[in-house]
Amino acid sequence: MANVAMVAGWQLLRSFRDVEERANQIGLKFAPSRYSGMEFDTIALIPLDENLPIYNREAEVFSGTLQDIDKWIRGVEWSRNYDNLMMSKNDEKRQTAERKYQQRELLKTIRDGEKQKKLDR
Repeated sequence: MANVAMVAGWQLLRSFRDVEERANQIGLKFAPSRYSGMEFDTIALIPLDENLPIYNREAEVFSGTLQDIDKWIRGVEWSRNYDNLMMSKNDEKRQTAERKYQQRELLKTIRDGEKQKKLDR
């Protein structure tokens, strides 16, 4: 019976380390949550850089359970990948890239005579 608990604990530890590593890659680290209303199981993400002023170092960028933080980091990673795909670094460049893409799609539609059907998910 102890082996089953050890395996379950191992998976949780691996998950924790994976999320912590991904947080470090985007410049954040784990810390205990100071401002959350939740009693336990709440982790905060704070800036990784110790050279920041104290008011920035202790700011909680996000707080929640391990699963909440995992989902939030996935969103940040998706957003960064999208920006890299669109070669944009700010909102203005992103909007310009999206307009160019929409114009290319419109020209394809006009040229081909019919709109390409999107897959419904």
